[in-house]
Amino acid sequence: MMRNNNALPGEEKALKNRKLRIGTVATLITVGFIAAVVLLNVLLNVFVELFPMKVDVTSAQVYNLSVNTEEYLATVDKEVELILVQKTETLEKLLTNYLGNYYKENYLTELFKNYDIKSDKISLRYVDPTAEPRFFSERNITKSSTSIMVVYCAETNRHKLITINDVLAEGENDTVLLDAEKAVTSAIIYVCKEEIRDILFLTGHEETGYEYLSEFFKSNGFNVGTVTLEQSDAFGKNTAALVICAPRQDFSENDVALLKNFMQNPDEMRDYNLGRTLYVILDNDSPNLPNFYAFLREYCIVPVDEYVVDVSTQGTAVFSTSSARRTVLSVTSPFEATSAGISKKLIMAEQFSKSFELLEIGKGESIHNVDPILVTSENAYTKPVMTNPTADYFEYDASTDKKASRTVGALSTRYFFDVIEQKTYYGYVAVIGGAEFVGNVFMSSTSFDNSAFMKNLINTTIGDNSIEINVVSRDLSAGMLGFRSQGAYVWTVIALFALAAVFGIIALVIFIKRRFM
Repeated sequence: MMRNNNALPGEEKALKNRKLRIGTVATLITVGFIAAVVLLNVLLNVFVELFPMKVDVTSAQVYNLSVNTEEYLATVDKEVELILVQKTETLEKLLTNYLGNYYKENYLTELFKNYDIKSDKISLRYVDPTAEPRFFSERNITKSSTSIMVVYCAETNRHKLITINDVLAEGENDTVLLDAEKAVTSAIIYVCKEEIRDILFLTGHEETGYEYLSEFFKSNGFNVGTVTLEQSDAFGKNTAALVICAPRQDFSENDVALLKNFMQNPDEMRDYNLGRTLYVILDNDSPNLPNFYAFLREYCIVPVDEYVVDVSTQGTAVFSTSSARRTVLSVTSPFEATSAGISKKLIMAEQFSKSFELLEIGKGESIHNVDPILVTSENAYTKPVMTNPTADYFEYDASTDKKASRTVGALSTRYFFDVIEQKTYYGYVAVIGGAEFVGNVFMSSTSFDNSAFMKNLINTTIGDNSIEINVVSRDLSAGMLGFRSQGAYVWTVIALFALAAVFGIIALVIFIKRRFM
């Protein structure tokens, strides 16, 4: 606006006063903006400390706890301490040196904090073992040189050590896996359980393929061990179940007698009110086992040595143990107790799946009922087992192959009446026709619900809520979506942009008013 040289003295004074007021307002706005930004930054930092709100922008969401863990933490009703015996800075440096660029910055730090954040029953702190040795001795805790954390529950007076080896997991094809979440969650389950029960895996018949199932039980607070049938003293009141996984050698008559003795000796299972439970995993890698098959027949389950094929549902899966591709078989569970909560598909290795015939229960038999728990679609068909079959062998032949649903998993319930106690006990035999159904690839995959099925089956047969979770290893080689790896302060970003926008609008209005004065 051009200066009016003919303005009267009063008008000139008024114009100067107006400019002074506008300049003062502009200065106050600038000062106010700076002060507001500083104040907001202070308040948001306090707010974030009290209510942490970070966004995990890794593509695999490695900084967030899994849904399974979060759901479990919501049920924890005992005070649990996560006691770090090494500083997080030390652990971060150790893992960075060990894993290199694959390690995501502050992964362990953020993971441990999440437990404290997600549950008001769980606390996290660092205790220096050198400075405070009595803290550990008073709790009867003896740590090892590789210990990084102690998970402790005063109510149960139980603790579990987590070592650096518990955190690390082996991966293939340049993947970087960490088991930190599995280790911590499993330890919390262990220290919170009212009673620790035993799961025993049978050996002595070349049993194989039970490694992941064993870890599945350990992760849910069970004591897991191996046993032979001759070790009858190992089967105590605390034995929840016996597992026979893919035996390659038949049972002797004496073995069968010992197995029957195990099943018919309920031992007073306390509040569970159940007899003995046996889990049997078979597949077509197992040879014909006449004596053992005869034992299963007494439970109205007859294994059939045949390949089960279903071209209508076939796909492929990569097995991490061998990097080999195998055709897979989709199955469903018609049994309500095992199918509850299953939303994804169940899957088996097609050519390695064994089927079963279920016999009718005769009058006077002690079998309460026998139910199919895993079945194929109506498009499935079978082929006789042969040595070194070619791929062409498994193709459907309309002239010889008949399509029909096949049972590839069964559950038999048998009752035993204790004359002395005048009480009836129920024992279970669950048979699954594929060792890879409970293997690492299918049980740990988030694409399949095999672990949910096993959780439901186990809870049905040895007591509700015996199995809580299945936490899989975390792949830290996943990429980033763009922000800092440790997350971004969402509300800080939003608030600062909003504040800038507000002051920007104010400044624009003042500029327009001054422009057209």
